[in-house]
Amino acid sequence: MNRGRPSVLVGTPLTWLPILLSVAALGLVAGYVVGHPVSAATGDEGAPARIFQALLLADGIGIIAFGARWIPRAPKSAAAIVALQVGLAAVPVMLVLVLESAV
Repeated sequence: MNRGRPSVLVGTPLTWLPILLSVAALGLVAGYVVGHPVSAATGDEGAPARIFQALLLADGIGIIAFGARWIPRAPKSAAAIVALQVGLAAVPVMLVLVLESAV
């Protein structure tokens, strides 16, 4: 078995799930902004906000599951992938924070 090799980690679904969830959350935010231009606060955003929260929750669970499974087996490679996953999860969150502060 190729323990610790990045090519093995890249091929696992646990590697890609958090990345895809982050991209989906970013797409949701971008789609919401395009459909609803930033204006004065209107209160609760409804379903898009709940979906965004669910995506981030699933993203966090996926990152924790990946880390728990792979960090003991391949610490360096897995830590780099976890850092990438966390960084990508931060992008939609930062975008929402920037958009909220602009209102």
